[in-house]
Amino acid sequence: MSLTLHDINEQVMALLKIRAAQHGRTVDAEARDILTWEVLKRKSGSPGEKFRVIQEMLSLARGGKPFSDSAKLIRESRDNDH
Repeated sequence: MSLTLHDINEQVMALLKIRAAQHGRTVDAEARDILTWEVLKRKSGSPGEKFRVIQEMLSLARGGKPFSDSAKLIRESRDNDH
């Protein structure tokens, strides 16, 4: 499975590149490690809390731009089709 991120904040990307170099990894490998830690290895937090953390991380990566609620967008699309 793959994940593609767009509109990564320049400062976040620069810091990710530095962190990856410090750990001797590619930027992709570093990002996978960060996501893995936050999603699977973090001991505290409910699944909902972990999802919130992921949403927050992705929002920061996009420069603080919030993500749309996909369920709402799907519902609107279905309503417009009828």
